[in-house]
Amino acid sequence: MISVFDGPPAEMVDLRPEASGKIDMWTALDQSGRPAFLVCRYRGVTAETTLQLPPGTTTCRGVRAQDDRSYA
Repeated sequence: MISVFDGPPAEMVDLRPEASGKIDMWTALDQSGRPAFLVCRYRGVTAETTLQLPPGTTTCRGVRAQDDRSYA
């Protein structure tokens, strides 16, 4: 599962994708002036990966794998 946050994930400002289905898209990530963060969670494990997106990032796109349960 992928989540995109406006600011640090601890602040829980989880953004909704503007398009969903096979492709989830988050846009206008630079409008708030705060850094955007990408959080990847993995099925069956408690580990997750958190990445601060580079300044100026405007769009993030997640493409679902054919099994429709994960991202490629």
